[in-house]
Amino acid sequence: MNKTRVRTAGLDTLRASAIALVVLYHYLCFVSDKPSFGWLSEIGWTGVDLFFVLSGYLAFAVSLAARRPTLKLSRRHGWALLAALTLLGMVARAAMWSIHGRKADGQVDGYMSAIYYSSLCRFDEFIPGIAVAMLKNFHRDEWKAVMARGNAVLVGGIVASAAMLVVADHNWISSYGYPFFMTTFGYSLLALSFSLLVVAALSPATVLHRLRIPGVDKLALWSYSIYLSHRPVANVISHWMAPRGFSDVGMFALIATACLLVGGLLYTLVEQPFMRWRDRLVPSNFVTRAGDSEPVSEPLSGLESCMQDLTLQDSRPDTASDTASADTA
Repeated sequence: MNKTRVRTAGLDTLRASAIALVVLYHYLCFVSDKPSFGWLSEIGWTGVDLFFVLSGYLAFAVSLAARRPTLKLSRRHGWALLAALTLLGMVARAAMWSIHGRKADGQVDGYMSAIYYSSLCRFDEFIPGIAVAMLKNFHRDEWKAVMARGNAVLVGGIVASAAMLVVADHNWISSYGYPFFMTTFGYSLLALSFSLLVVAALSPATVLHRLRIPGVDKLALWSYSIYLSHRPVANVISHWMAPRGFSDVGMFALIATACLLVGGLLYTLVEQPFMRWRDRLVPSNFVTRAGDSEPVSEPLSGLESCMQDLTLQDSRPDTASDTASADTA
């Protein structure tokens, strides 16, 4: 079978930006205890939200490329399900905020553990990414129209994302958390604004799609391994360097270099070999079905596949029947 690996520079740029933001934020939280990089340090936690949106898009693309349907829904029911899940996430946060988000005698009863770190309260941030994948694969004409207006989408995404970052930064109350509106609606709106950037990254009309920064592709490829390892790496190095009087710049430079090295090694020595092994054990995941006239982009192994853009190259006018029944309404 003739396979092709497809990388999208725009998605690489977003993934690299996401891991950079997370590292800057955790450097503030666990090393410097101050915003060494100013505003970027303070809003760096939103890099995780950007990862959520990217993962929603890419994971759904993987499932489409694998051609392994698990649930048959019409397109209308699919969109209704996404809306219902988004509403569920907002309702869950509102409910948890009513219990854990209020001040009581100057104390806060677990905002971070009950809301910020809760899967039930944060899962809906994957939904905008899934929606992008649904639009791309099940509504081809509409997707083409959006791609032709990629620059407008990019501007809208930048403006919306910047606005939500400002709102998030200004509404945070130290040792408390977020007030009701930001808690209930803010996370979903932030994810929605990031999804516009994902759409813009996929449009050949945008500079984000065409921009290729040296080294960004590797940073994007290693981003998951860096995400898993950067905190213990930073803790060990900061503990070792603190008594030696290193400057803040020197400390960050050494920690960033070590995080890149460890992340690259984890990807090369652990992630990639195990996922290649998985592909040998389960080769049928991405076998071309009889009747497919064009190659399907090859999803790369495992976690790597969730850090790649999978472009379905099927030339048929509509492939919704592969994973969903036709919407006859």
